[in-house]
Amino acid sequence: MAKDVEMADAAAPAPAAADDQDKAPPPFDVAQGVAKNVGFVRKAVEGAQPRLLARALRNTTPIRRKCTGADLANAMRAHLPSDARVLRDAALAALGPVDVDMADADEVPDDAPVEVEVYLAFLVVAFLVREKRYEDATKLCEASLPRLRTMMRERRAVDALAAKFYFYLALCHEKLGTSHEVAATLFAAHRTAVLQHADVSAATLLNALLRGLLAANRVEAALKLVSKTDFPESASNPQFCRYLYYTGRIQALQLDYTDAHTKLMQSQRKAPATTAVGFRVEIQKLAVLVQLLMGEVPDRSSFEGFKGRALEPYLQLTRAVRRGDLPAYRACVAEHAETFDRDRTRSLVARLEQNVVKTGFWGVEVAY
Repeated sequence: MAKDVEMADAAAPAPAAADDQDKAPPPFDVAQGVAKNVGFVRKAVEGAQPRLLARALRNTTPIRRKCTGADLANAMRAHLPSDARVLRDAALAALGPVDVDMADADEVPDDAPVEVEVYLAFLVVAFLVREKRYEDATKLCEASLPRLRTMMRERRAVDALAAKFYFYLALCHEKLGTSHEVAATLFAAHRTAVLQHADVSAATLLNALLRGLLAANRVEAALKLVSKTDFPESASNPQFCRYLYYTGRIQALQLDYTDAHTKLMQSQRKAPATTAVGFRVEIQKLAVLVQLLMGEVPDRSSFEGFKGRALEPYLQLTRAVRRGDLPAYRACVAEHAETFDRDRTRSLVARLEQNVVKTGFWGVEVAY
């Protein structure tokens, strides 16, 4: 009997542990998050403190992920005056008909800085891109460009906010297959950003231009752009990683494999270790091909640490090149032709055939 009592006493704390596990963090309040960031933007403008605007942009990630059209429409009506500006009407038109809460209609401010209007328009653009409504997002970005140019001339603190718009503008045109239509706008914006020493916008625009030129197979134009421009030293690490990747791809297509491999390895080391998995996979695909074209065989560890079978075609290529097995190489190319076309590595894969033949002849020579 005493044993049963002791067991019951020992088991008594269990419900408390279960209660601790049931406690979950409160859900994220989009309206509160938007109001907090709008406050940061207002203080950044009134007190000339650019760091507060950067802080608002850093805090935007959970809003972008969880906001709805109604949340953004309510925010536009709550933080901008009704007689406002063109961007307010354009953003509400892009959102379309949504259910709005007019409970806070009496608290509408009499006036708001232009930066607040542009920041809220940026949230709408991010929402439209998340919902894959690229045409609406493109129209809103283009409607925002005149206001951004005026702000850039008057206040350099909005550099990071302008870079977001240019990034989404290039992305939307890429998704719509109309990158050639926005190229002139991006070139002009990059030239202006460089002259105004807007390093964040300059770095973002340069990467967007390189991405568009490579997607259109204009390698010579991309190489010329790299040779005529300097990447800003104060740019963020993610933008620098992208720049290293694009320059590495350009040098690989230009047969400069040694420098290409160096750039790709630098980009791989600087890339985030726990996030941006897709970006690191793209780097590794190109690095494997460049290493094979250099006459080296990648280690088995180069294909480990990535989930899924994204690198499986490149592992098969490596085996075929290492053995000098021409039939296996051709079978791999035929089987994964769509994958290589989607990765835009088909031309580099085609160059490997000579390496396979050389390795095969070397094996025959050693055998005899």
